Amino acid sequence: MKQTVLDKLEVDEKGSHVSLASSNPVFDDQSKTKTQIMHDGTGKKVAWFVSIVVRAPLLVFCAIFVLIGLCALYVLPYVDLSDPLAGLRLREDDFARKADALFKAFEEINAFWAESNAVQTAPQTDGQLFMTLLYYTDNDNVFTPERLEAMTRIEAKLRATEGYEDFCLKDEDTLECKEFRSPINNFLGTNITTQEEINAILVDSFENHKSFFAKEFDIETNQLESRLTKTVVFFGFPLPGYGSFGDSEQAQRDLLTEFLYKDGGFVDILEEEYEKTPGMRAIYIQSNIVLTIGLEQMLEDVQKCIIAVFAILVVMILHMRSVFLAGLGMVQILTSFPVAFFVYRIVFGLELFGALHCGALFIVLGVGADDCFIYLDSFKIADDFVGWTREERLSFAYDKAKFTMMVTTFTNAFAFLSLSTSAIPMVRYFGVFSFLLILANYLLVMTLFSSLIVIWDKYLRDA
Repeated sequence: MKQTVLDKLEVDEKGSHVSLASSNPVFDDQSKTKTQIMHDGTGKKVAWFVSIVVRAPLLVFCAIFVLIGLCALYVLPYVDLSDPLAGLRLREDDFARKADALFKAFEEINAFWAESNAVQTAPQTDGQLFMTLLYYTDNDNVFTPERLEAMTRIEAKLRATEGYEDFCLKDEDTLECKEFRSPINNFLGTNITTQEEINAILVDSFENHKSFFAKEFDIETNQLESRLTKTVVFFGFPLPGYGSFGDSEQAQRDLLTEFLYKDGGFVDILEEEYEKTPGMRAIYIQSNIVLTIGLEQMLEDVQKCIIAVFAILVVMILHMRSVFLAGLGMVQILTSFPVAFFVYRIVFGLELFGALHCGALFIVLGVGADDCFIYLDSFKIADDFVGWTREERLSFAYDKAKFTMMVTTFTNAFAFLSLSTSAIPMVRYFGVFSFLLILANYLLVMTLFSSLIVIWDKYLRDA
C-alpha cells in the first residue's frame, strides 16, 4: 500500500502541534510541518508566475508558443546551410590569412567576372571550375617509380572516362582537350625507371610547378623528396548548348556534377584508386562534389537526429507515463532551437551558422529531457502533501526544480561556452550557440513546461 504523509504524522507528548516526520530525500532529517515546508526551502511565497500558470495554463501555453513561432518565422530567412565547410578554416593561421586575401581579391573582381560570364565564348574554352587531385604519403616520398606509375594510371583513367570530352577545358585554337596541370605531365611518354632520373626531371620542372610540391622540397639543399603533390583538372565552359558560363550557370554546374558522379565517372575511379597503391592515398577536392557530399552527410545526420528524437520520446513516455506530457515536452525541447537562434543571430548579430551548429540539437535533447524529468518528479512528490492546493504543489516543484536544474544547466552551458576560445570559427561559434541553446531550454522548461504540467494535472491526469 502507498504510504502517504498522513501515515507519517506524529503528535508530540503535549499534543500541541502536528509535525511531519520526513522520509523523503528532498527534506532535511528534522520534522517539518506543511507551513515549514512552504516557508523553508521552497520559497517564502508563491511566485507570481506560478499563480498565473495555475489560473490560466492554456493562455500561458498559447502565449509562449506564439512568441516562439514569431521568433522562428523571423529568423528563418537567416538560416543558410548551403556551405557545409563554412567557418572550418583557421582565421588566425598564416595560411588562412593568405587564403582570405585571395578570396578578397576574388570578391573585388566579381563585377568583372559577372560581365565576362555574360560574353559569348567558344564552348569549353573558359576554365571556370576545376578539380584538385591530391596524392600524399604519411612521411615518405610521393615521387617514386611505383607511385609515379600509379598516378599516371589514375590520370589516364580519368582522361579516358566516357563523356570527358564534353566537359574538358579545350584549347581555343585546336579545340582539343588540354592536359591536366600537373608535374606528372613531365613523365608522360618517358621510360623512367630510376630515382636519379626522376629527381633530374623534378629539378628541371620545379620552377614551373612550385606550388605542386611540399614545402620541404628544396633544390638548393638537394632535398628532392616531397610527401605530396597535386594535379589540377580544369573543366571547360560554357558547355555545349550554352552561350556563356553565366547562361544558366546552375544548370551547367548540375550537368558537371552528374558527369562526375555517374557510374564509372571521376568519383568512382578515384574511390576505387584510394589507397590502392601501398603507402600513398589519392583524394579529390571539387566545389560541386564538396557541396554534394556535405549535403548528403547533413541528410544522414538529420536521419540520426530523428531517430534520437523518437528514442528519447519513448524514454520520456515510459518515465512520465503520459503521452501528452512526453510529446509536448519534446516539442518544448525542440522549440528551444529557434529561440536560441533568435538571440544568436538577431540579438548578438552572429552570422556564422553551419552544419555543426545543428549538432547542438543532440545536446539539448538529453539536457531538456532530464530537466523535464526533474520538474515533473518534484511535482509528483508534492502529491503526498495532503491538503495542498495545485498552486502550492506547483510552487513547491517550481522552487525545488529551478535550483537543481540551474546547477546542471549552467555547468553544461559554460562548458560549451569554453569552446569560444577555439581558433576555428565554426567551433568557436558552435560553443556560443550551444551555450544559448541550453539556457533557452532552461527558460522554456520553467515557463512552457510549467503550463503543460498544470494542464495535465487539471484536465488529463485522472481521465
